[in-house]
Amino acid sequence: MEYQFCVPGAPHGKDRPRAGLIHGRIVMYTPKKTKDYEKSVREAFVKAYPDSIPLDGPVCVVIEACFQIPKSERKAVAEKCVSGELLPTKKCDADNIAKAVLDAVNGLAYRDDAQVVHLDVHKRYVSNVGDSPSVAVTVYAMEGLLHEPW
Repeated sequence: MEYQFCVPGAPHGKDRPRAGLIHGRIVMYTPKKTKDYEKSVREAFVKAYPDSIPLDGPVCVVIEACFQIPKSERKAVAEKCVSGELLPTKKCDADNIAKAVLDAVNGLAYRDDAQVVHLDVHKRYVSNVGDSPSVAVTVYAMEGLLHEPW
């Protein structure tokens, strides 16, 4: 069993929890930007798999985060971005992207993110200057595989 879906828009990493005062008490909360991004990941999954059943057992997750080439880059640099010679080394961090995606599909693609036994996260620039940024996600069950994917 395998789930593949794409989240349109710029990749976003999970932000650190914030603290705030509510009625004189310190309360921890998830920033709105992170909540909104996780919601868009869930919506992309549900749109692709409206009747999904969470996977049981060990799963593998592959995440490919495609970033927009900065408009300020010179043409020669932009061509290196397209060819894969240059990779995005700025924010957001690969581990934070993974955390946002894994938390968002928790309970949808798999019952709990503790089931993830193999995780690949790739950051790259979009293929062409006019393409849109996105995040492509593949989740598949590892049970029944004759060998590990790595």
